[in-house]
Amino acid sequence: MSSKEEKFYQYLGELWRLILLIENFMRMSIMINAGEEHLFPNKVPYRNGDSYSNFPESYKMGFDKLFISFNEKFPDTKLPNWLPELRHALAHGMIVQINHSIEQQLIKFNTGSGNLIVEYAVELNNEYLLTKVKILDSIRIELIEQIKILQLAKKTTEG
Repeated sequence: MSSKEEKFYQYLGELWRLILLIENFMRMSIMINAGEEHLFPNKVPYRNGDSYSNFPESYKMGFDKLFISFNEKFPDTKLPNWLPELRHALAHGMIVQINHSIEQQLIKFNTGSGNLIVEYAVELNNEYLLTKVKILDSIRIELIEQIKILQLAKKTTEG
């Protein structure tokens, strides 16, 4: 594998890691803001089959609803509008090579109308991935600070 290919997969993995972190930080921010942190199951390690009947509302939301709810509750945190589509494409789409070259494309299909429709298509290359990684990493840092502020505010009002 060439150095360029190694970087591609490194950036792709980092992009997915950041999306998952940001999704979790969005859920945590809403949970803390709603005063529901006591509902989060903290029994670790988690095991397959563990079940919790009482848990924070933000963990009941799909990503689209979570994204809308987060933006309503935290309008000063600027999440990019492209985040939901990219997240869904990575989670439910596929990465294909273009014409047997090293170029790759992320695509997601939809069959809602009875036809197979390309719902999302973007060429993936190192520059694209690295740009998205840098944007999402700065958002990750912002969300960590936001969670710290929310936790401190809760302690201040409780104490």
